[in-house]
Amino acid sequence: MLTFGIQAPSGLSTSFVLSRGSGDFSERDVERLEILQPLVSSIIQQRLLQESLAGSVSSSKHAGVIHGTGRFIHTMDQRANALIKKYLQPDSLHQIPDQFSYSLEAPIGTTREVPKALEKGARLLSRSKRENDSWSLLIWDENEFLSSEALSRYGFTGRQIEVIQWMAQGKTNPEIAVILSISYRTVQKHVENIYKQLGVETRLAAINTCREIVA
Repeated sequence: MLTFGIQAPSGLSTSFVLSRGSGDFSERDVERLEILQPLVSSIIQQRLLQESLAGSVSSSKHAGVIHGTGRFIHTMDQRANALIKKYLQPDSLHQIPDQFSYSLEAPIGTTREVPKALEKGARLLSRSKRENDSWSLLIWDENEFLSSEALSRYGFTGRQIEVIQWMAQGKTNPEIAVILSISYRTVQKHVENIYKQLGVETRLAAINTCREIVA
């Protein structure tokens, strides 16, 4: 019997137990498994990364997710495809458009604006998550979200505005934590402060009040 562990995102770990029944693994078998372990670990890390981000935005009509490695796109959902075609019109959808280079190079959790989209009246924003050479990119048009400018005039911080915008998109606190790359407890604290600042006690009341602010 042979056991080896694989480190996954968010502090998780996965253990594999391999058995050959009554026989035992040879030294050559062990060497081969040691070679495969980093590859298997990378595949699992990327898959968990994709599932966490895609699951968090799956019900949103205004945000899309792209997954890839290096400069190459592996998968993208319909919303991401539509946003890229509408505002960037790339020559190919097999490679990530150059306009997203800054997002992929930026610190995780940083929101970047895509300049070319401004020419068409859109404020296309992006935020990346990475594991080794693999990445997931969340993109959205802020024109379809509650106005950052109006909310900032009301005194909300940049992070509070992001939380409000995703709350208005129907996202739960755990989903917002994944999207913003912050802890669940941090999101919860932001929500509590937002309620206090608005003088409300429920999520629905907070969203409705914010919609009145930006109207």
